Amino acid sequence: MQSWKQLSYYDELVDRISRLFEAGKSDAQISERLNEQGYRTAEARPFTRAALTSLRYNLGLKRAQSSKPTDLLNLAEDEWTTDQLAERLQMPRASLYNWIRSQKVNAEKRAAQKRKIWVITADQAELQRLEALREQGTSR
Repeated sequence: MQSWKQLSYYDELVDRISRLFEAGKSDAQISERLNEQGYRTAEARPFTRAALTSLRYNLGLKRAQSSKPTDLLNLAEDEWTTDQLAERLQMPRASLYNWIRSQKVNAEKRAAQKRKIWVITADQAELQRLEALREQGTSR
């Protein structure tokens, strides 16, 4: 078994991987493309996604942290995720979910990536009402 750097086409392979990576291709897509073009691993095997991921990581080609689904929501000024509102009201998220179920807050589910996220509408007046509700302990 030889190392990657011993491959006669190592520099060409690194360049190809880098260009495909920068074009936003997934590891599965890159490995498929390399196999189609006749490239092989250091063990002379076809590329797999796992082999490509390992090599890409060793080359320092790291993907940016994927966004949380809530980062992709375009919330209006008076819209809150459950995490945001629970933090703002200094209360457990579970209590906020109870409020959603009992319709004590105006909430709707929105698609974010492959998930649905609760979005709660609460302007300044509604925030004051919710703070009073929290103080009363009616979330139980």
